[in-house]
Amino acid sequence: MIGAILNWDFKKNGTLKIRDRNGNLIYFESKFDEITYWAKWEKDINGNDIYFEDSKGATSGKKINKIIEINTIKYKLIKL
Repeated sequence: MIGAILNWDFKKNGTLKIRDRNGNLIYFESKFDEITYWAKWEKDINGNDIYFEDSKGATSGKKINKIIEINTIKYKLIKL
């Protein structure tokens, strides 16, 4: 998924991990032979898991669709 976009060399670089600014793991991708496995997490402001999905079709939690306000600016949280 993201590894292909980045032309990630799994043999050279190993597992691809993406963390948010707080150090929480939000994306993981690994490739074994021709099989690629990925997983992604959405976290709340405290770093708690609120949603998870992976390449095997597993999901848990609920996606948040709400508006938050930071410094008087309103943001709508959406699924990308």
